[in-house]
Amino acid sequence: DTNSNVAASAILCAATITSEAKQHAIGHLDHVVTSILDAMEQFLQLAGKKPEGVEEISDTDGSVGVSSISSVVSSRDLLLLVLSTLTAIERIVIAMPRMLSVYLVRMLQCLLHPRMELLASRSDQIRQRNEHVLQTLSTHVPMRTLLGPLAAARKWVWETKESSCIGSARLLDVMAHATSFMTTETVVHQYKRCFKLLLLVMDSIKTDSNDAEQEEISSGWTEEGPGTLQKSIVNAIVALVMKLNENLFSPLFLKLTEIASPEEPINGFGQRSMTHLLAHVVLALTQRLKTIFVPYLHHVWAWLLKTLKEIRSGPADAFAVAMTRVLCDLVRENLSFDRDNFFDRDRFQDIMPPLVGLLELKTKRDIYESTVRDHIIPCLAQLAVTVNNEQMWKMLSHRIGQLTHHSSALVRSATIGTFAALYNRVGEELLIVLPEQIPDLAERLEDDDVEVEREAKQLVKLIERLSGEKLDKYFKVK
Repeated sequence: DTNSNVAASAILCAATITSEAKQHAIGHLDHVVTSILDAMEQFLQLAGKKPEGVEEISDTDGSVGVSSISSVVSSRDLLLLVLSTLTAIERIVIAMPRMLSVYLVRMLQCLLHPRMELLASRSDQIRQRNEHVLQTLSTHVPMRTLLGPLAAARKWVWETKESSCIGSARLLDVMAHATSFMTTETVVHQYKRCFKLLLLVMDSIKTDSNDAEQEEISSGWTEEGPGTLQKSIVNAIVALVMKLNENLFSPLFLKLTEIASPEEPINGFGQRSMTHLLAHVVLALTQRLKTIFVPYLHHVWAWLLKTLKEIRSGPADAFAVAMTRVLCDLVRENLSFDRDNFFDRDRFQDIMPPLVGLLELKTKRDIYESTVRDHIIPCLAQLAVTVNNEQMWKMLSHRIGQLTHHSSALVRSATIGTFAALYNRVGEELLIVLPEQIPDLAERLEDDDVEVEREAKQLVKLIERLSGEKLDKYFKVK
């Protein structure tokens, strides 16, 4: 215990003296930083060993107090040593950020090491300190200096094939954080290098993912959002885009869509992961840029229609559910921000049928109900609100009405719920389509499924409330 405390104190002492002395310590900087990184690498090696016993620390070469560590170390002492070393790295980065370029790759390899993730899982202090050091790097080291080491670290992280997705995500988080502090001049000179780093990570996912990495990435297909790595890619892209003007953004977005939207069918892991990623990028950009982004949807329009159709015809798996959710969300967001009639009659006729077709999604009951309630129905309701056209309302109503005769009670229930949402959003103006809906409603009022029949009666009451008259003369309500 005493030796561990001495070693931790020695590391902090060396870093503190160096950071306080600043330019006066330049002559000793290489020795101090190299010794601290050597110590960190030894600690990380020990992190994978069974924690037992107490470490032995000697000071035979005049370094900062950690020159020889046994292969066995107690868990508590190891966490203390790593925490102290992280703090030492942070102090030096803050004090002398422009003097560390030759050490940045090693620093990043330590901070992004799989064993660091293991230690972070054992200690919240380690996790928080490691994240803080990475943020410190991103805010203090100039972007032109940081990008090269980030690219080198990316290659190393992916080649380790151990926690590579998490390591790559942390790396992109560093770039995203650094991007948010870039000046206009820096953006002009560095955005292409930032984008290239993003493309390298995306290419690794697409072409060089092992089973563990594919499992990590595809885990996001069963949740509301993307997985850890894809979320970091999206955040990094958005952070970069928010710094660009239209002249810089347009070619970047076109390049991104070209890479992430393959012409061939979506049937492999690489194609699926890129498709899922592009959908979340478009959604995130729409949410940040709002009305500014809507015209850019033109560049992914063909991809959007193709993907919607392939979801219906493809396997009924977690990917289909995840894509259904995100595509409905991104269409709904663009509809809500459409101020210049982007969704005209032609585009309405393109996208309305595949959107309605999503009501036939094949999956587990609870997943189907949440997907329809939270994603598909809100999207169709927003479509009706945005187009605000009687003829288009009739086309939409007719298409939905065809599914009221579906063999699945779940689908029939979903169509009734969709009609209710349309009336709630559009209001009494939608009563123009009522005559065509009456035959379908009449059948559902006598549906074999009790729940569908109950929902149909509630829909009738909603229509009566909007119209101000009883519908008994059109059909007999039980």
